[in-house]
Amino acid sequence: FLERFLPLHLWLRRKASLGSQGKDSASRLGWQDSRHPRNGRAARNGRFDVCLLLMGVSKLDILYRRLLLTKLFIRGWGRPEDLKRLFEFRKMIGNRERCQNLVSSDYPVYIDKIEEQSDCKILDGHFVSPMAHYVPDIMPMESVIARFQLIVPKEWNSKYKPVCIHLAGTGDHHYWRRRTLMARPMIKEARMASLLLENP
Repeated sequence: FLERFLPLHLWLRRKASLGSQGKDSASRLGWQDSRHPRNGRAARNGRFDVCLLLMGVSKLDILYRRLLLTKLFIRGWGRPEDLKRLFEFRKMIGNRERCQNLVSSDYPVYIDKIEEQSDCKILDGHFVSPMAHYVPDIMPMESVIARFQLIVPKEWNSKYKPVCIHLAGTGDHHYWRRRTLMARPMIKEARMASLLLENP
């Protein structure tokens, strides 16, 4: 998950430098740097506030998984040598200080489409998973390109710009369910943006 999320977080941080130049299609949204608050101080005006919450296993996911007739990973988790490489890479991302430097602040994130809605803007984009560089030839080709959808309110309730990251549950394909059932209601109720990452 981390190697797919980090480029997006760094991309949100990069908007401060690109916004004034107007060179990026997404800079029209006025995004700014989103450094985490430090020493109890609130983030500065105009920045995204990204909060990552790691939650336990969903009971709904467990129930859904039991109702499905298909099975997951019926052929195992891959070759033993690939698992060994993954565990070695896990040690790298397990080090917080080292993990922050694995992806550069100017890592390319591309916006493919911007759609205007009455209450929000919906941006579709993609980037190459950094894992394809650090652990080459271990990911299936379908997972090398990470795709996401960002839903941003046209108006914010305060100087803060909160973003909620939605990961797909078991059997959740594409963005429709998360966008319709969670992201759009959050726009209307709390003016909170949503980042939907397409799971590999």
